[in-house]
Amino acid sequence: SPPPLYSAAALLSGGDYQAIDVSKDGTNIVVGIKNSHLMYSTDGGASFADASGPSSEDWFSVAACGDTGTFYAVAHLGGIWKSTDKGASFTEIDSTDRYNTGLDCSADATKVVLVLATTSYPLMSTDSGASFNEVTSVGTGQWTDACIDDSSSYTAVFLKAGSIVLYTGSDYTTHNPSQFNGYRECAISS
Repeated sequence: SPPPLYSAAALLSGGDYQAIDVSKDGTNIVVGIKNSHLMYSTDGGASFADASGPSSEDWFSVAACGDTGTFYAVAHLGGIWKSTDKGASFTEIDSTDRYNTGLDCSADATKVVLVLATTSYPLMSTDSGASFNEVTSVGTGQWTDACIDDSSSYTAVFLKAGSIVLYTGSDYTTHNPSQFNGYRECAISS
């Protein structure tokens, strides 16, 4: 049987929402609820249903890959989850427990970046999440967010306290603007 539907008003009346992302055309939405589950909408938020697959987690970041219907999600402590059906169901593609803080994907869903709260290297996939590799050239940090653009030569941005790291393939540049030191979110456009 289909999952129960919730109106947007009912959805917004309760829950501790920590993560949300929307497809480029605005029709598909996935919401991560703290210590609970993932919900999805395929009608621009008019109604929501429970996503199948993941159990109760502390959902921390969700990424929509353009209009492909692909979403990625990570819990604060847990693995990496992927949906290819507009958020209706998620499958764990990497079960390594990590302290995840930020995640993003390219519009074609082939590139995924992930950062962790622990002192570590950012992680990147260039094969739709089949494998993740450490981006060692940018060094380690306690990262807060990551984002990636849609160009074939891609640019990724990694944030950590006091620093913005722009990464293009094997080269990177670090910016340390003195007026800010607590970056939490990033966004990038091609």
